Amino acid sequence: MRRKAFFIIFSLAFILASSFAANAAELPPANSKPLSAIIKIIEDKNTGTIAEAEFDDGYWEVEINKNNVCQELFIDPQTGNEIRRKDIHCDDDLPPAGSLPLSTIVRSVEAQKKGIIVEVEFDDGLWKFSLIQNSRKTKIYVTPQGNVKNTATSNL
Repeated sequence: MRRKAFFIIFSLAFILASSFAANAAELPPANSKPLSAIIKIIEDKNTGTIAEAEFDDGYWEVEINKNNVCQELFIDPQTGNEIRRKDIHCDDDLPPAGSLPLSTIVRSVEAQKKGIIVEVEFDDGLWKFSLIQNSRKTKIYVTPQGNVKNTATSNL
């Protein structure tokens, strides 16, 4: 009986710890360049249309599409240098022609000071930002022209 109780308690603790870890977002280091600066570096190189940027495993992972050839760039958050890239399957929505540059939209979201951006992706006609601040997650939805459509905040 004690063995069964121990197993149940251990299993519940593991599930709770896993759930907490899944909800905890990884943040860029404190001395990182702003995401807007990272995106601007990529835009200036004309590597393709940016569809998504996510901070994961210590790097900005930026998905680009150029002539329906998609790649994921791994960018050092402190220097903005490309570490490596890999080919990926193209399945992301892309902003329409004539949209504001993503670096401009990111800079406007950063100026709101609602948290640290950990992800931005273009989906269903909007840029969707995820920001983290003080154990709170904020979602900001922005049009390709830079207009904020919606904001929602929740606990992590």
